[in-house]
Amino acid sequence: MKTIHESGHAIQAARLEKMVAACISYGTQYQPANALLTVKSLKGLQKAAEGWLDEDRRVKALLNRATNDREVLYGDLKGLSTRIVNALGTGDVLEQTLADARAVNRKIQGQRAARLPKKEAPAEGAAEGPRTISASQTSFDNQAGHFGRLIKLVQEEAGYAPNESELSVAGLQKRYDLMLAANKAVVNWRVTASDTETKRDGVLYSDPDSVYERSRKVKRYVKSVFGSTSAEYKLVSGLIFKNRARY
Repeated sequence: MKTIHESGHAIQAARLEKMVAACISYGTQYQPANALLTVKSLKGLQKAAEGWLDEDRRVKALLNRATNDREVLYGDLKGLSTRIVNALGTGDVLEQTLADARAVNRKIQGQRAARLPKKEAPAEGAAEGPRTISASQTSFDNQAGHFGRLIKLVQEEAGYAPNESELSVAGLQKRYDLMLAANKAVVNWRVTASDTETKRDGVLYSDPDSVYERSRKVKRYVKSVFGSTSAEYKLVSGLIFKNRARY
């Protein structure tokens, strides 16, 4: 995601609106040969800019909603996984199977099977030992993967038959499907948000006929018609339009 604050984009569009108003105030004296600089064309650009700003806000709101929904869905996953292991332990299952379930649960919890030994500081000039990899695998994709493994494990055990619907294999599979769907929704909305940002930024900054590029040409035209010290030119010369790369 890009880091420019949304208000900066809105300011760019608001300044275009002021420029259009200034051009209208010039009346028949404003007659640019470049069709992209006519009042009608600038109004169309203003409408496009405002439209992409609104679409960007809409998509970001939906992305936030999808992200929040996923966080709620995953919120009790660690507790649920521990309950699954405990329920498995009440049935007639091998200790090795129970140990496997506990190992998967530890990954969902973001824990190591055992604490690493305390490292001693290397002697001066000695090479550092190999770096250890973090045990935390608690990203949403990782958690879904581990949860799917836990379901497969209990699914194969005839001794796993809890009466609680949320712990049943069918209930767990339903939860797993919802988790995968939530992950996919967030990914899809992120892609859509990125695409919307690109189109918004094209209209405001980077397209050859963007707000930024046209504003520069409007100023040049007004300067050529009325002069650099004229009141007419001052109406537009003070309107600062940002170049995307300078934010």
